[in-house]
Amino acid sequence: MGQPPRPPRPLPDFIQVCGPCSEKLNGAGFGPGGEMALIELLRRELGLAAAGVEVRESACMHRCPWRAVTVLRGGRPAKVALVSAGASSAEVAAQLRLPAPAGGA
Repeated sequence: MGQPPRPPRPLPDFIQVCGPCSEKLNGAGFGPGGEMALIELLRRELGLAAAGVEVRESACMHRCPWRAVTVLRGGRPAKVALVSAGASSAEVAAQLRLPAPAGGA
C-alpha cells in the first residue's frame, strides 16, 4: 500500500474589491475624511496586508450598487457584501466579519 493521502492545506484568505465600483467613487469615500479608497482602507487601516490576507482588485462583479463597492471575501464566497461609501473602519470590519481595527475608528 502507498502512503495515506495528505489532508488538504487551507486556502489563504483573500478579499476581492470590485474595480469598477471603486472607480465610480473616484477612488475615495472611505477612511478618515473620506479620502481613502476601500482597498487602501482594508490594507492599511485594518492591517490585512500585514496579517497576510491578500486584498485584490477584481473585474466587475455585476452587482453595481449606487454609492457603494461590491466586495467578496474568499473565506465566505457565497456572501457578497455591498460596502457603502463613507463607512468607517469598524463598520467595514463588521460587515466583512473581520477583526475590529485596533484604534476602534
